[in-house]
Amino acid sequence: MALTLLSMTIGLGLAGAQTARHAAQTAREARQAGSLMQSILETAPPQLGEQQGRQGALAWRYAEAQLADQGPASPLRLCRRSVDAVSAQGGRHYSLQTLVPCPVDQAR
Repeated sequence: MALTLLSMTIGLGLAGAQTARHAAQTAREARQAGSLMQSILETAPPQLGEQQGRQGALAWRYAEAQLADQGPASPLRLCRRSVDAVSAQGGRHYSLQTLVPCPVDQAR
C-alpha cells in the first residue's frame, strides 16, 4: 500500500513539473512574441505594403494598409498597422494592431 502511494505521489509530482515547464515555455514565447511585434510596429518605415521575416522560432508578417471608406470630408487618412507572428514550435498565433496616420505621400 505504501509503495503504491509513493509511486502515485512521484508520478503526480513529475506530471506537475512537466505541466509547469510547458507553461513557463509558453509564457516565455508569448513575451518574446509581444516584444518582437511591438518592436516591429515601432521601427517599421511608414509605407503601405507588407513585409515578412523570421526571428528565432517566430515567423512574422507586417502589413500597413489604408482603411477603406473614411469619407471624403475626412482631413486625415488612417492606416492600420498589424503584425502577426506564428510559433514554429507550438503553432500558436499572436497578433498586434494599431491605427496611425497614413504616410502623407501615400494617403488618398
